[in-house]
Amino acid sequence: MSAWETAIAFVLRWEAGGDPDGGLTQDPLDPGGTTRWGLSQRSHPELDLLHLTREQAEAIYRVEYWTRLRAAEMPAPVAVALMDWAVHSGVRFAARRLQRVLGVALDGIVGDATIAALAGRDAFEVALALTIARARHQGSLLQGNPSLVRFAGGWGARLCDLTATFSRLPG
Repeated sequence: MSAWETAIAFVLRWEAGGDPDGGLTQDPLDPGGTTRWGLSQRSHPELDLLHLTREQAEAIYRVEYWTRLRAAEMPAPVAVALMDWAVHSGVRFAARRLQRVLGVALDGIVGDATIAALAGRDAFEVALALTIARARHQGSLLQGNPSLVRFAGGWGARLCDLTATFSRLPG
């Protein structure tokens, strides 16, 4: 399975909650509003979420996340960990966190300097550092907004699953 196939399978499994039809949700506490396949009405007001297919969702994730992150140019563990964080927190936010881990300028755009900084780095260590940073970020979210506590168990389980997933990938 390619890094892209691993990443999209992981994201859709978690974002659809195991629902083969994409897990349409309308949780009033979800800041994204109505979602299907993890794509929110707030971020994609042009989408007909009621009729959004898995194939359409995959195409959106490929263009808006995978390609923008230049994930195809990264070692698989980093690409999978970064894409999943971008789905949860936005591409620019996740890119800045990768840049912080790598010690490069924090512009939120994965450019040549960010890609070059990955060269020679242990892919598993970078992916793990991203996951630890994400766990810390989620902890700060919970401190700042106690109503999000209801999501904490799922967030933790997702990070454990993510770590197990990228640990099996070649670096």
